[in-house]
Amino acid sequence: MIEKQNLVLISGLLCTDELWEHQAERLGDDFNIIYGVNDASSIEEMAQQTIQHIDSLEQGECFHLAGLSMGGYIALEIMQQCPKRVKTLSLLNTTAHSCDPKTISARHQAIRLAEQGRFEALISAFPGMWLSDKSRQSKKLLALEKRMALAVGPECYIRQQHAIMARKDYTSTLVDIQCPTLLIAGQYDRLIQQAQMENLARCIHSAKLHLIDSGHVSSIEAPEQVTRLMMEFLS
Repeated sequence: MIEKQNLVLISGLLCTDELWEHQAERLGDDFNIIYGVNDASSIEEMAQQTIQHIDSLEQGECFHLAGLSMGGYIALEIMQQCPKRVKTLSLLNTTAHSCDPKTISARHQAIRLAEQGRFEALISAFPGMWLSDKSRQSKKLLALEKRMALAVGPECYIRQQHAIMARKDYTSTLVDIQCPTLLIAGQYDRLIQQAQMENLARCIHSAKLHLIDSGHVSSIEAPEQVTRLMMEFLS
């Protein structure tokens, strides 16, 4: 019997492992699915705890790595901490840039709302930013977004926001990535511009960019497309 390889999936802001449900179900026959850590005081700590979690499972040293949005920031940090252990890298709807002042201001405002006990009102606005116009018509997707956000909760959300705002700029380190890299961008992503994903494609050796029909959370908005791209890439 061929031993399964490890596939690490890292979720983004206000998202649980349910973000990867479709991909995990289809890829689980061929890979050991391991979910990364996305709750800590910094991106560096999230990456470190993810590596520690992988090691605790004792399923092998090397792994395939995928991250969406904030999960992508964590994945890029893992590439800094243990690059030789990563067999392939998949980055979805993410950027290598640090947080800009305008975005930091908006994140601080969101944190204040959460601290004031207005978390549920706050998350009601996220589908408008995260989902494409088409996806916002899906009651199933809207329910999933809310379910994940409520499961994460305000305390974790605040930690995630602080970690995102303090993240490093990884742009200068992209040229050091040597493993095969898959890039997936959403055509209707309001948060990550297509130009940011194109910059990843230019800087990472042998990276290939795919533009798909989705907004910011492509793994649930276009699950079949994302799963197919990942299956073809990982095979």
